[in-house]
Formats: sequence, C-alpha cells, structure tokens
Amino acid sequence: MVRSLGGQVEPGNVTQHDIARHAGVSRALVSLALSDSPKVARDTKKRILTAASELGYVRNISAASLVSQVAPIIGLILPDLANPYFEGLISAIQKDADEPSLLPLIATASNELNREEKIMQSFLELRVTGIISVSPATGTESLSRFGGRIPLVVIGQPDVGSHIDTVSLNEAQAAQLLAHHFAEQGWQRAVYIYDDQAQADRGLILRRHALHAACGEAGLSFSAISAGQSMQSAVSVAMESSPHSTVLIGHNDLIATQILSELRGAGYDVGQQVGVAGYDNTALSHEGNGGFTSISQPLDEISTRAISLVTTRAKRLYGPAQDVVVEPRLIVRSSTAKPL
Repeated sequence: MVRSLGGQVEPGNVTQHDIARHAGVSRALVSLALSDSPKVARDTKKRILTAASELGYVRNISAASLVSQVAPIIGLILPDLANPYFEGLISAIQKDADEPSLLPLIATASNELNREEKIMQSFLELRVTGIISVSPATGTESLSRFGGRIPLVVIGQPDVGSHIDTVSLNEAQAAQLLAHHFAEQGWQRAVYIYDDQAQADRGLILRRHALHAACGEAGLSFSAISAGQSMQSAVSVAMESSPHSTVLIGHNDLIATQILSELRGAGYDVGQQVGVAGYDNTALSHEGNGGFTSISQPLDEISTRAISLVTTRAKRLYGPAQDVVVEPRLIVRSSTAKPL
C-alpha cells in the first residue's frame, strides 16, 4: 500500500483494512457495512461509512469480482440508439439497477449476429452479474448457450428457451386494441410497414402475425410491406389501392414518423384521407400536428421485472424460464380520426 510521508493513506489507495483501523472495527464488519448488510448496527454502519468518506475510499470492483466471482455490473445489449424507445428503457433500467447496486454497461449490436455474440462473450468474460438483451437478432440456440452460463433476460421476445427469462409486450392484445379502434373509426384496410434490414429479430414476425389475426377478426383487410430498400417506395405501394380507407401501421414510432413524413410530403391529409399508427408511444408520437396514435408499453414495469429476473437468476442459474408479459395501452390521437 502506498502512503504519504505523513503516514496518511494516499487517495485512491485506501483499503477496507484502513477503514477498519480508522473506525475501530474489524475488516469483516467494514465489508458488511459497505455492502449495506442489515447485519450491521445502524450506528456502527454510520461510523464505518463516515470513515470511508473521510479517507476517500473508492470500491475496487476488480478486486471484489475476484472474491465473489461476479462484478456488480449488468450488461445491456441494444440493437441501436436511434430509436427513442431504447433511450427511455435505458433511463428506467439505470434507475432500477440502483437498488441492487448494479452498474449498467451498455453496448449496441446493430442487429449483427456476430457482434451480438461477441458482446455477450465479452460480458461473460467480465463476469457481469447478468445480461439484458433487447430484441436480439441472435437465434434461440445461441441464446440458450449463453443462458446456460450466465443470467440472461430477453426483452421483446417471449419463450426464448430454457433458463432464459423474458419480458415482452402482449402482442395479441396490442394488435386487437389497434384493429378494433380502426374498425370503429371506419378504416377498412391496414398495412403494416416494417424494416427488416434495420431490425432482424423474431419480434417482427410475432407482431405481423398478431396484427394479421386481429385485423381479420375486426373485418379489416391486412397486408405487410418491408421498407428495407425505401420508405418512399413502401408508402407508395401501400397507397396504390383504396388509399382513402387505409391506415398505415409502423412497427415502431420511428418508422411511423417516417411514414407520416412521406404521406404529408405527398399531400395526403393524415387522419382524414389516410391513417397512421405506431408502437411505443415515445416522444415522436406526440410531437407536431397532433402526433399519431400509438401503443404504449409500460417501460417502468418492463425495467423493474427485467432487473428482478436477473438478480433472481443470479442466485439460481438453472430452473424453469419465467416469461413475463406486460399489457399495452392504446393512445389515440388525430392521425386515426374517421376517414372521409
């Protein structure tokens, strides 16, 4: 240990032994107090924390990891940072990770299979407490392989595989909310627009199937178009037949915003001549000209359940997978008013 000439511990080199001597307690008691253990009396804990503050103690995560075999870090893998839904999810996870004293470490995979797997392997080598993967493009076989070695929670896809807990939206209910609303307003045709180049996860298929079924039940015709090459082309194709009774559904609010821009640029009166709806109810859905109808996901609940699943799985890696389903809300705006 490095000390100054005056015998004081230099900042950045303070250990739990130093705190113990300063507070007049054992090193084991210091460890318990710094871990916020309920086994330490309140006055003693306060004295230890005061000593740690006075000495400028900074916890050495690397050293702690060697002892516990895990780091107090939770790996968070996102497809990208372009979608504002992910920004909201990050904020919620950062807040919920505070209680179990976990530090979120964020990485983006750009929907690249090899990159996702490399990130998971890196998190595994860092000995993180667990991983939360949002809408992964990685197949269930690879996910199951990682799930057998580290707590892994998937957000956005249900029923991934053994030992892998999930938190996902009730897609059937969300689709029914949209389809019934469209039918009540007088729309006759729904077109789902997605981008399978920017997003390659299983959620695209699940959402498309849910919308197809719900629109059929509501008496609406349904089709799906990929905007992978050009949003302008996708919107143009969607509007070729029955344009004045059609509502376009973006896979998320980001895509719905692009749809809205193309329609207005082509001179359509959105909400009267054509309808627009999205998913996630992000800030994009309620900005400018009345915004657009969107499905709201309970971010706080998704985050809380995901963190809880990670910490629970960290205590028992093997066991039946927990599939948590959260309920949607339909936020109606002027973009799906009654068609002319």
